[in-house]
Amino acid sequence: MRLDTILDRLDAFGLPYAFLEFKDSELNPAPGPPFIVYLTTIAPRGPDEGPALIEQVDVAIELYTDEPAPALENRLEAEILEGVDYRRFQAVIDSENMVQTAYEFTITQKRRLTP
Repeated sequence: MRLDTILDRLDAFGLPYAFLEFKDSELNPAPGPPFIVYLTTIAPRGPDEGPALIEQVDVAIELYTDEPAPALENRLEAEILEGVDYRRFQAVIDSENMVQTAYEFTITQKRRLTP
């Protein structure tokens, strides 16, 4: 599994999503729930020499909804996280009247080095 595969699946899922946060402006207002925010941390692993670099990518996908949405969560797990070993957390954000369902996982992938 690669990060770009997860991002392709996010594209196909059909909910608005953003890296880190939505930038709210008059011309481009932030969406209301449901929406997704994802975060990544990429750490190189292994030797710097050779045609490819091994990367460890820690990913968090956060689904925000107005209320618990088990059907949407099940769909996300089936369509975006298929084949991924993830940890799932859920929290109520009272100040925003939202529910956050977060999925965390790690991907190890090769990145080709360009000469």
